[in-house]
Amino acid sequence: MGAWRFWWDSTRRFYKNWGSYVALIFSTNLVISYLAIPFFNWVLEMLLKWQRVSYVSYTNIGSIIIHQPLAALGMVAILLAIIILVYWQFAFLLLGIMNIFRGRPQTVRAVLRSTVTSLTGTSPSTFLFFIGYFIVILPFGSFIFTTPLLNKAKIPAFIVSYLMENPWMTLGLGCFYLLAGYLGIRLISLLPLMIVDRLPWKTAVTRSWQQTRHHLWRYLWTMIVTLFMIFLIVTTIYTLIYVAQLQFDKTSFAMAAATVNLFIMEAITEIIICYTTAIFMMLIIVCYRQDFTLLRQ
Repeated sequence: MGAWRFWWDSTRRFYKNWGSYVALIFSTNLVISYLAIPFFNWVLEMLLKWQRVSYVSYTNIGSIIIHQPLAALGMVAILLAIIILVYWQFAFLLLGIMNIFRGRPQTVRAVLRSTVTSLTGTSPSTFLFFIGYFIVILPFGSFIFTTPLLNKAKIPAFIVSYLMENPWMTLGLGCFYLLAGYLGIRLISLLPLMIVDRLPWKTAVTRSWQQTRHHLWRYLWTMIVTLFMIFLIVTTIYTLIYVAQLQFDKTSFAMAAATVNLFIMEAITEIIICYTTAIFMMLIIVCYRQDFTLLRQ
């Protein structure tokens, strides 16, 4: 199945059960945004206040490691906790979307139980592998898996800005992103193999590498086409809203129309986030199943 066919079939799948997909993804993001992220912000604030660290930047990171090692260890622990929560969110969404595929035979509680089981059964070596995997794949994965948690775990903007000031560091950063993209595609079915099939990480890496052999450009082209279509849909909707507002601005109820349009844009943005997440989860599932006809069923 070609890239355009995948986009059409996955969009049809989303439209068929759009309420279930939106409820699953939106509610998960809501919990993360209003419970998890404020909690991590509070813990970090308390940690820095306790250790008397006024700010964190590349200019003082060395000083923090030397003079406030507890603060450095605490920030590392917070980062690891965020990575674990990102993995949990990915596992929950993956299992939830697969459950929708099957006609929802499992309850939400059963899906949550399966997610927790996949976490508790993780060995120390697997956990260490997750850390390295997310550190490398995270820059690439954030383009296709949107979650508020990734904003907390991604490379800080001030570090990227610092690296961009040096041509050699810019080249190195570009190579890192290319490597992350390559590994992200070659290991696209890694997490489903570990979460669903409960395979050891070494076996899962080997199998994912074998499954994606000779399919790199096919998967990459599918991602590019899907991102382009999402961009086209968003641009079209926002342009229509903008043009409509230009017409409303000539009337006496321009402010009321602007308020309504702003609400519509916020609602559409959330739906687009859910749509994007669902589409790329479907791509991961069909790559894991090695069956691009799955979406036609």
